[in-house]
Amino acid sequence: MSEDIHNVSNSAHISCALFQGISKVHILDRKNFSRDLYTNFQDVISYLQSKLNTEFIITGTGRDERLELPEVVVEDSWVTVVFERDQGKPLSSENSVTGQVTGQVTGQVTGEIKKLVQVCSSELSRKELQLKLKLKHRDNFTDKYLKPALDAGFIEMTIPEKPRSSKQKYRLTIKGKSILEI
Repeated sequence: MSEDIHNVSNSAHISCALFQGISKVHILDRKNFSRDLYTNFQDVISYLQSKLNTEFIITGTGRDERLELPEVVVEDSWVTVVFERDQGKPLSSENSVTGQVTGQVTGQVTGEIKKLVQVCSSELSRKELQLKLKLKHRDNFTDKYLKPALDAGFIEMTIPEKPRSSKQKYRLTIKGKSILEI
């Protein structure tokens, strides 16, 4: 290991781009990084995190913030891409950050969550979702479908500050919509 991590790679060039949709045709934002590898790593992670949606979870003492993808997923994806490029492997869509992140997200999706996401076409109540899924037992639906989808960030409440409201409905998050495209 190098004594000075900044000298591991004196120069590295990394380009990040945010595309509209999955076709990679329309670039919404692009940023280039040209410093040492370690500094680029920190800058790229900050840039990627700035492009992720943040969920605000209201708690009794304030609010917590949670990115739509865990930081470790973003970091692991970035490291995989850099390592494979360094090894001379071509970067295909499966090896790009998008491919890696998509793989991480689909790995978190159970069959129940996928079914719930597929029927959540608009803002729907718990009862409406159960009817669409043809499920009769509320506890089973809540434990195997609704709670895991909420915890994983695939759906969200329309009234998060009142989780037990009779007017509560649920809708897909961007993360939830992304698994429909897979």
